[in-house]
Amino acid sequence: MNHNQKIINLQKNISLNKLKNSSSDFIQRFTTQHKLTNTLNKRNRIYTPEKTLSMFVSQSLNQDSSCQNTVNKLALTRAEKTSISTSGYCKARNHLSTLVITNLTKEIAIKNQQRLDLQWKFRGRNIYLVDGTTITMADTNSNQKEYPHTKIQKEGLGFPTCRIVAIISLTTGSIIDANIGTYSGKGTGEQALLRDILHISKTS
Repeated sequence: MNHNQKIINLQKNISLNKLKNSSSDFIQRFTTQHKLTNTLNKRNRIYTPEKTLSMFVSQSLNQDSSCQNTVNKLALTRAEKTSISTSGYCKARNHLSTLVITNLTKEIAIKNQQRLDLQWKFRGRNIYLVDGTTITMADTNSNQKEYPHTKIQKEGLGFPTCRIVAIISLTTGSIIDANIGTYSGKGTGEQALLRDILHISKTS
């Protein structure tokens, strides 16, 4: 491993550890600090959308990614007495709006682009990378209906699979936009998914 790769891995581990150990309201603090539009609806309850999203991100990155471990951490850090039952958190997580999370991600990317110093750009222009991947999801009826498993797998044996293509800023590492589609079928290839979001890079 060369010196540059060691530095990149070190920076990656530092960022991941910060997110893993962040408080359960870091999304709310982040949106306030960077003056982002707060599109997450607030209610007077323990699991606000900001808190739930913060916990979900931390949960996804931790080695113990169980809901119980996530709720236990919240109970230990809150001044008020908090139940360690996972039902409230799981319900709040299921109610998170995909559209809201998507818009928040895009807004963060735009803010990062706007804060860039000109010297980080190539001749004053933003440079983007395109990358694609596939992921498998929980084997539920709704997931199977929208994202059927691959044809090489026998019926009832495969997991729902989707294809993802993202446009990423080379300088900030932020996801400018992404598109999700089924793994196979007409118009589901990476190039087809990219065409639907390619205009984003031209306006950013």
